[in-house]
Amino acid sequence: MVSSDLMATHDSRRPSIEHSLSFSRWADGPFTEHEGVDGHWQPAKFISRSDLINYWKWNKVKEVLKVDRDRDIAAKANIILSDYIRVFSILVLIRRLYCLPEFMEYSLSDERLPLQQRPPWPKNRLLDETFDDFVKAQWRFCPLQVRPSMLTGQRLDDRHILPLIQQKLLMRSDESEIIQVEFHPDCIDPVERLPSTMILKAYTHPSTAENLYKAEVNAFTKIYNSAPNPIAQRPENIVDYYGHFVQNNKHCILLEYAQLGNLEMYFEKASPPESAADMLQFWQSMFKLLDGLALIHNLGGPNEGSTTAFLGSHQDIKPDNILLCKNKQPSEFDITLKIADFGMSDIWQVSDGDPDAKGTYKKGDQRYSAPECIANYDSLVRFDNWVGSEVDIWSMGCVFSEAAVWAVCGQPGRQDYVRRRVEETRRYETIIQNGFEGCFHNGTEALKAVTLMHSDILNSSRHWDTITPKVIRLIQQSMLLEHMGPRKSARELLQLSGRALQEARNEAREKGFTQGDIGVAPLSPPLSSSTVTPEEGQTSQSQPSGYISRVNSLLMPVTSLPTPSKVTVEEIQRYRADMKSGRPPNKNVADECLSLQSKIRGRDQMFLIDDSTSMKTRHREDVFNTFIALSYLAKKIDDNDMDLFFTSEPSRRHHHRRTAKLLNEVHRSYNNRSTGVSTMEASMAEVVDYIVGKLPNPHFTLTGIAGVPQRLIVRPRITLFVFTDGLWGNGKSTRGVEGEIDRLINNVRGRNLARTSVTIQFIRFGDNPEGIRQLKYLDDFGKEKDWDIVDTKSHRDHVPDMFIGSIDGAVDNNDEEDAQSLYPLNTV
Repeated sequence: MVSSDLMATHDSRRPSIEHSLSFSRWADGPFTEHEGVDGHWQPAKFISRSDLINYWKWNKVKEVLKVDRDRDIAAKANIILSDYIRVFSILVLIRRLYCLPEFMEYSLSDERLPLQQRPPWPKNRLLDETFDDFVKAQWRFCPLQVRPSMLTGQRLDDRHILPLIQQKLLMRSDESEIIQVEFHPDCIDPVERLPSTMILKAYTHPSTAENLYKAEVNAFTKIYNSAPNPIAQRPENIVDYYGHFVQNNKHCILLEYAQLGNLEMYFEKASPPESAADMLQFWQSMFKLLDGLALIHNLGGPNEGSTTAFLGSHQDIKPDNILLCKNKQPSEFDITLKIADFGMSDIWQVSDGDPDAKGTYKKGDQRYSAPECIANYDSLVRFDNWVGSEVDIWSMGCVFSEAAVWAVCGQPGRQDYVRRRVEETRRYETIIQNGFEGCFHNGTEALKAVTLMHSDILNSSRHWDTITPKVIRLIQQSMLLEHMGPRKSARELLQLSGRALQEARNEAREKGFTQGDIGVAPLSPPLSSSTVTPEEGQTSQSQPSGYISRVNSLLMPVTSLPTPSKVTVEEIQRYRADMKSGRPPNKNVADECLSLQSKIRGRDQMFLIDDSTSMKTRHREDVFNTFIALSYLAKKIDDNDMDLFFTSEPSRRHHHRRTAKLLNEVHRSYNNRSTGVSTMEASMAEVVDYIVGKLPNPHFTLTGIAGVPQRLIVRPRITLFVFTDGLWGNGKSTRGVEGEIDRLINNVRGRNLARTSVTIQFIRFGDNPEGIRQLKYLDDFGKEKDWDIVDTKSHRDHVPDMFIGSIDGAVDNNDEEDAQSLYPLNTV
């Protein structure tokens, strides 16, 4: 109870003015107060609890309690020191110690500070004055206590002091500030063992702060609540979250401080791996990100008696949002990577009744976003874009892709990779309008710059690097796919990446690579002992073909790196002879052939052979050998008989499965003494008519017949090989061939078929500049329509590339820059 004679006994001289003045002088001393910041981020001094404990010894507390002889203060000194030392200090400072019993009566201990509402004391002027003076004086004694119970979204008074003894602004944007802060150790909860150095992320933009803040807090809460039990460890590959609060319209989140910064900074400052052991360690660290991604995507199954579960998506995976913490191991590649910045994340419920529910697209960083995130049509901008967790798989694939380029070519190579993507995306109006410049796709599929870069990495990775090529294939086959591809889930990628890492380790062990291996090694045995001048784009005899200098690989464009030996027409013929005779074939050639068959099995293969005078007289034997090699592989791919046409009589179709039978027709045509130039336009017209006849009728589909599902519609897959030297007369003939290709494209598109349904692969014989120009023109013109179905390869090129060049953009582009530099393209 409040004493009835409180007013009568009040005397401003009690408790002792001497004690009050002495404490006030100490509190204002230069060696006592620490400087933090208030809600306006202005300097504000505070006194820590440990400072008070050092000042108020047990005997001094007892002495002060005895001063007021007119009123007995029934309080134990040890209780004051343990639970009321802040309250005691404030009352001494404002000379109201006689009110301590009122504070203790209502359990207004240090834990209840700071006070902002008047306690339910009896109404009287003295208590009102005491409360007002107490509130004004309390802030310097009540800095924010950094512990979970004080960081659950409280709205702090602007006068509440953040006990920051150090602060450093790391980044400022229109929406937020990222500040590295160090809290006074006395304000850190010792039970939770929180670090004193943290990241304070403050959302500041008036229109977006609350939504971004709530999204991030909600994501962290769901992630932590998905733990199997209350003592489960914090997620290793997601940044630690310590709590959140609001002050002066700043929505603040306290997060883990990463000593090494983010992955973007790591790429800029660190040197790429120089040995097999370091490369394996680097990718082992990178693969751990999939653990974090799997957790974000699967936030717990249905509870007992419940039929719902939570799924999530981060929607802003990029190098800037992947933090690095150094492990205790000596290797600079043994790092812990953590996913951060959940401001763009979304979490949604799925249930038995709606198992395919999606989340809302929050518009994260467009450069790393998936194709389905872009609104390709103006009408789509008006609607919400619903996306699933698979958007993060694409984004992580982009991060892995850049990491692979960095690991092989260093930061200059990665910067060149960005430049190429920027240049290609500038060709697409919707990409530019939506702010996706430099992304990894054209709105539908991966850019040609991406697939070409992946091909370059596969061709240029060092001999000791057994893991990066596997990463590239993982990206190509499981991550950078159309979302209906489908992309693999994070859980599936965890298994695939673990398997790839183990296989790479085994290969490195078998090859004898150790910690001491350096990053300069031959990719393959020298192709030739002859010396080649640097102007021809190869190395001299002192450096065997396939050799990559570490320094040079960082400075020169990736596409200029030498490639390993190719599988030639002659090697395919030897492979064919070995298989027919039962001899063991060359392993490299056999592997290439089997890989090719698995990629395009079931695709129809057609041949149109130019039998003009120039072809018969100059390239006779090359045509025979190339046809033997290609038709031998084609019959293993084509489930039906192969089709063969000649420009001299294009209306006549030869149809057979056996290479020997069709080869006889090639010999017959080339032994014919008739002469003349190629009638390529008329020949292409006949063959296009035949192909169009094989396409589904656009006016009659099986979907209109009851009981016949869409999946039963036959969707053709056709490659037309055209053997020619490109010498068809003047440019008008080339324009005519272009018109027939254009007609074929329109027919395929009009039936809503995929771009790769029908493709044309020109096999060039000879190096006549005019022929090269004409074929290069046809190779390029379809790109303007974003429907490139044509590729050109020399008969001397890598044979598997002849089968997939018109299908795979990366392989299509492999020869373009070389041809352009040798024979600049003029208008045909």
